[in-house]
Amino acid sequence: MKENPQYATLLSYYDPSSGVNPIICKLPQPLQNTWVSQAAKYKKYYSVSFPPFSFLVDFIRETSSMKNDPAFQFGGLTLS
Repeated sequence: MKENPQYATLLSYYDPSSGVNPIICKLPQPLQNTWVSQAAKYKKYYSVSFPPFSFLVDFIRETSSMKNDPAFQFGGLTLS
């Protein structure tokens, strides 16, 4: 969606940590820890100061899919 000039400026707000951290703070602590681990790996691999917004979107999408997979819900409980 950032390829669309109409949204590029608006969504670029979320590329630095100042845009992403308020979102991450709303996640449960275990997911915050997972984000830190994944983001640190991204930073090191790509030699950047912070992962882009698209990386956060992919992280949330993948985590949501995994957490909502009925195959991994045990006795009505979900993994946090």
